[in-house]
Amino acid sequence: MTIDWVRCVSVAIVAIGTSVELFLFGVGVYALISRRDKDRGRSVPCSTAQRNGKNNGMLFCAIGAAVGLPMIAHADEPAAAIPATAAATELTISTDRPGFSDSTGLQPVGRLNIETGYTFTYRNRDGVKTQRNNAPEVVARVGILEDRLEIRALTSGYNWARSDDGSGNGYNSSANGWNDVALGFKLKITDQDAALPRLAFEAVSTLGIGSDGVSNQIAEPTFKLLWSYDMQKLASDKWAGVTVGGNLNVAFPTSNGDRFTQGQWSIYSTFPIAEKFGGFVEYYGIGPNSKGTDAAHYVDCGGTYLLTPRVQFDARVGFGLNKEADNFFTGVGVSFLW
Repeated sequence: MTIDWVRCVSVAIVAIGTSVELFLFGVGVYALISRRDKDRGRSVPCSTAQRNGKNNGMLFCAIGAAVGLPMIAHADEPAAAIPATAAATELTISTDRPGFSDSTGLQPVGRLNIETGYTFTYRNRDGVKTQRNNAPEVVARVGILEDRLEIRALTSGYNWARSDDGSGNGYNSSANGWNDVALGFKLKITDQDAALPRLAFEAVSTLGIGSDGVSNQIAEPTFKLLWSYDMQKLASDKWAGVTVGGNLNVAFPTSNGDRFTQGQWSIYSTFPIAEKFGGFVEYYGIGPNSKGTDAAHYVDCGGTYLLTPRVQFDARVGFGLNKEADNFFTGVGVSFLW
């Protein structure tokens, strides 16, 4: 008997991911129940610790529900029930990872796409060094209308950070906690037609339920115009597999409770490298980077590898181009399509 090791590895990865997400959901429920029991029958001021307990509970529940529960819903689908004709045209995963830009692609109706990852960021500006780690980054995408609409839930996961202010005391922990959860949708506007690119609109907003000191704990919406060209259609067959696209975004973040308007922009290209390998290059900017500052400019690049048509690994590395930007970041990820 021949063992399909690729399939075995894929199943193992999915099982581990499912277990982790169900654990997060359980921890969230436990945190909410525990906090409710402690506060029952008492009227007390909501301290930072209590607020974090409640917010972390809701955050765990949101991540677990958005990611873990759809996995369970698809777990009992028999693989053997796929007809031969369907197997011949098997779906292939298409992700928004690993770059800053979101693609114009949409998930098939009823299909769940889970994109997960880890990012390390290094900053050394004005004598202060900062190292930041984020995991698990999660984007959950579900197709609602065929090639028209998908809904999304996302988070940057837990934030571990430490800083060295140059005083000689070395690195100290700072700003550790859960990032916010965001919900949104992506809607196709039009397909590519000659010089007119494929266009899509995306709206997403944080829920304000992250940890104190990491999340601003207030809704912060972002609206995105996404565009892309299939270069084979625009130019010739020698450009097969090459895409050029970008994002034009407007966000409304807050700083110390004051809301301000922030522009975001990007341009990228994705291209095939080998049979299962793909690559991308990208430039993007965020301005103002925070209230009252200049814009931050970045370049990054990376690659993807299809373990199976529905499991993809990715890696990326990026650099800041000016003083307002972080010096360096890198990350890896794995994504699944059900």
